[in-house]
Amino acid sequence: ELIKDPRSWTVEDISVWLQWLGIGEHVESFASRGVDGEMLLQLSAESNWAELGVLDLAQQRVLDSAVEPLRCFHHGNVETSMALHAIEGPVAGQIFFVGAGVSGGRHNASN
Repeated sequence: ELIKDPRSWTVEDISVWLQWLGIGEHVESFASRGVDGEMLLQLSAESNWAELGVLDLAQQRVLDSAVEPLRCFHHGNVETSMALHAIEGPVAGQIFFVGAGVSGGRHNASN
């Protein structure tokens, strides 16, 4: 589970995250460029998704939308927890809890 500061995410964590977003076809491209959490936040700030092979504008918007909540951690706001509800992809309907004091990780929305 990716319940930790995104700046500490490894290349493997990014791969899991991309799969979770439903755009796993980009795992190899991100991994070959060594994209970790720190680099992810930098790339997203500059909107350089095309450099990583994400040319589809809809997928770029998915990435932009998915990275925005991660900035809570990036700006030092780790006292806050949040729930992310997956609406697409292989984990659609699941809720992921991230942040301080979170003991769980992933819950099905139908529970």
